[in-house]
Amino acid sequence: MMVLNILRESFSSLFCYMRSLNKALIGPLILALAAELLTLTLSMNEPFSLFFYYSAHWFAEFISLVSYTLLAIIVIQTVLQDNVNGFGFGLFWRKRETRFLLHQLGLIALLIPVSFLGFIPGIGSWLVMLMAGYLFSRFALVFPGIALNQGITFRVAWKLSQRYQLSVFTLAALLPGIGMVITDLLLIDLYSLPLKFILDFVLSVFFIIAMALLYRNIVLRAASQN
Repeated sequence: MMVLNILRESFSSLFCYMRSLNKALIGPLILALAAELLTLTLSMNEPFSLFFYYSAHWFAEFISLVSYTLLAIIVIQTVLQDNVNGFGFGLFWRKRETRFLLHQLGLIALLIPVSFLGFIPGIGSWLVMLMAGYLFSRFALVFPGIALNQGITFRVAWKLSQRYQLSVFTLAALLPGIGMVITDLLLIDLYSLPLKFILDFVLSVFFIIAMALLYRNIVLRAASQN
C-alpha cells in the first residue's frame, strides 16, 4: 500500500514541479548530457591507449555523479521543503553537495565486493543485481537526509529501513532498474538516443521524488511522532 501511494503521489509531484523547476534543472541536465556524449564518443572510437580510455570513462562517470548530486538535492528540497526558488540554473556546490557525492562514492565502494558473485556460473549476474539493489535500497535513505542537511549516516539509514525493506527495495532499486532496462530494450537505435536520454533523465527525477516521499513517510513521520 505504501508503494502504491508513493507512486501515485510521485506522478502528481512530477507534473506539479517540473514546470517550476525547468530553470533549476538546466545545470544537471547539461552535465548529464556531457557525460552521456563522452561515454558515447568513447564507445564509437578506438581509444589511443587504455590509460586514456579508462581515464576518460571514469571522468564521464564522475560528471554523471555530480549531475545526479545536484539533481537529487534540487528535487528533494523542492518536494520536502517546497523550496522551488533559489537554485538558479542548478549549478552550485557547497559542503552538503560534497557530502552527498562522497556518500555516493562510499556506497559504490561498499558494493564492490558484491561484484565477485558474478563469477558464480549461470546465476552470477542475477545475484549481483539482486544483492546490489538490496544493499543500495537499505542505505538509500541517507541521501534525502543529506539533501536536507540532517545528521543521517549509513548506519542510521540501515536501521530506519529495517521495517520497510520491501518498500525501499521496490522504490529505490527494483522499479528504477526495470525502467532503465525497458528504455534500453526499446531505444537501442542510434537515432533514438536523444529520446532515451530524456526518458532516463525524467525517470531519475521521478524516482528521486519517490525516494523523497519515502523518506518523509519513514523518517520525518517517525521523528514527528517521537
